[in-house]
Amino acid sequence: MAASGTAFPAPAPRSPSAQNIAARIVRSRLARAAAAAVMCLWLASILLHSAAAAAFAIGRVACADCRPVVAATFEARIVTLLLFVFVSFVAMPLYIVLNAEYDSIEEKKAPSPKCITAEAMEVLCGPLSLGLLAALAFASLAAIGDLLQSDWAIWGLRERFGFVISIVGIMGMSTMYCFVIVPALSLRMWRIRQQLMLQHSGASKVYDLLE
Repeated sequence: MAASGTAFPAPAPRSPSAQNIAARIVRSRLARAAAAAVMCLWLASILLHSAAAAAFAIGRVACADCRPVVAATFEARIVTLLLFVFVSFVAMPLYIVLNAEYDSIEEKKAPSPKCITAEAMEVLCGPLSLGLLAALAFASLAAIGDLLQSDWAIWGLRERFGFVISIVGIMGMSTMYCFVIVPALSLRMWRIRQQLMLQHSGASKVYDLLE
């Protein structure tokens, strides 16, 4: 096991596919527009699903007796979730390719490789990682609340207690996605855009990969 101050070994040669795909996207106006549309739709689907989940939770509290309102917000959650899943089949591989090329460029610019501890802390303490961890915690809380509301609720806890836990979990998860995760992803994509445009098109060209 490497010591905490040990630097990373030199990375293995990367496949040129990621670099080629990134270069083609940057150099083609049509590819840039397509990439922009996919990534914006992906981020929008996350926001819409989070907002629909929050509206569903609020509707269950404020309009519990108004079944059409609760049913409408529940259907909105399903539709936005399907949209997110559908777009993710294209957006996630695209994000992985562009992010890999961005990391490769940053490694070449770095004066020396980072140690294992510094690299791990930089990743784990970033807003995106912290937001995802918090969202996972709230999702677990919502799942526990739903479990306590089931017919086979354990430990004899009241259904109302499980209802409150579920609402808190849903609202917390929606808040993390709307105000932490999506902004962090947007900032990351903006940095990727800037770096790739400078790398593949030259500093004198100002194109917008994700506008």
